[in-house]
Amino acid sequence: MAKLTLTKTIEARKLNPRTRVPTADPPVTIPYGAIITEAEQVGDMDNFTYLGAWHQCAHGVLQAAIEQVAAAPPAEAGAKAAPAPSPAPSAGLQWETLASNWGEVRRAKVPGGWLVVAGGGVTFLPDPEHAWDGASV
Repeated sequence: MAKLTLTKTIEARKLNPRTRVPTADPPVTIPYGAIITEAEQVGDMDNFTYLGAWHQCAHGVLQAAIEQVAAAPPAEAGAKAAPAPSPAPSAGLQWETLASNWGEVRRAKVPGGWLVVAGGGVTFLPDPEHAWDGASV
């Protein structure tokens, strides 16, 4: 099952989980950075799951807002989770993928702590112990 991440916020209609017909509910906002799965094109629309529920939006809207998520290798039993190596420093935030049995988790150093992305949400964790030079992780 391919995991895709949204590179921008989109609106989509919820689908009935059994029939996959759009419900009468108003469109929902799916945030930037959300992880979606099971994306499939049906005519000029795309169906996909987000947080375990089926949604639908126009094919062009979804295609303009997705990016493939690299699959993490399976962790060995009893192995301690270690951060994946990060790419060479450059301008902007440098995100690193953390090994997790829960799902996709990424973090980036920022002044005074870390930005952590997990399950479609973002949070800030303070960490006064690390210094941030503005370019490297």
